[in-house]
Amino acid sequence: MWLMETGFMTTAMYKKPEEVVCFAVNMSKFLKPVPSGAIIDYTGQVAHVGKSSVTVYIYGKTFDSDDICIEGLVTYITIDKTTRKKVAHGIVMDEPADEEEVKMRQRALKFLSNSNA
Repeated sequence: MWLMETGFMTTAMYKKPEEVVCFAVNMSKFLKPVPSGAIIDYTGQVAHVGKSSVTVYIYGKTFDSDDICIEGLVTYITIDKTTRKKVAHGIVMDEPADEEEVKMRQRALKFLSNSNA
């Protein structure tokens, strides 16, 4: 699933890949049909960080459209590569770049809060 791969690569920008494992595909949905054979360009942004978790918002667009056709949230946890137990990652969220990023983070946090209830 390319959502997971994109999220993993996004998380690996902050931690070594061998210290990151997928914990949950929190949400994945198509927002519009994708034509057969179309290539989707995926982008990931860190949406939320916990003590040992990183949740990435991933969206995909076809090359011939600026419309988002698929989106998802995937959570990864950081682990000690020897013991395989989760460990604090020390990642600090940066300030949102714009209002769109603020809204994305709020949507992600709301979704995560509702799914953990």
